[in-house]
Amino acid sequence: MSVLDSALELLGEKGLAKQEGRIAFQKLVLLMQMARNESGYRFLWGLFGPYSATLAEDMHDRLAQSLAGEPTPAKNEVLEEVKSVCAGYAPDLSSYETLELLTSYLYVRDRLQMTPEAAIEFLENNPRKRELVEKLAGSKDRPERITLLEDCSSKLLSLNSIQGKQAN
Repeated sequence: MSVLDSALELLGEKGLAKQEGRIAFQKLVLLMQMARNESGYRFLWGLFGPYSATLAEDMHDRLAQSLAGEPTPAKNEVLEEVKSVCAGYAPDLSSYETLELLTSYLYVRDRLQMTPEAAIEFLENNPRKRELVEKLAGSKDRPERITLLEDCSSKLLSLNSIQGKQAN
């Protein structure tokens, strides 16, 4: 199954009705590509972090097709899983914020080939991302922030739903 189909199955078409759902969809597809070591959609840095114009077009085309039938209902299971990876550190960080922050960190670190130190500095220089880093790590120093981001990112990439595996 393609990452587009997998992400649509996980979020449901109605989950894309709001902007936060479409942003989450973009992040979920990128995470799936990274976890499955697949290429496909090309992402660039955008207002909300990694963004693919081609994916946005494909998503809109798929949604337009679904209007002829009944769109699949919005689903929250994968978003609850996403939220759980950082919940022990930042219970007030929403699933959408968790997805935005961790995907942005992974994109900057892996796709832009930055060290973890340079990646977190990049994020902290972006007002929106700095707010999310502070929500996750509070007043912790940079090495502790990196450790938190690395831990949460690793957990996120290992989720069965992200890897395309069925839960046992």
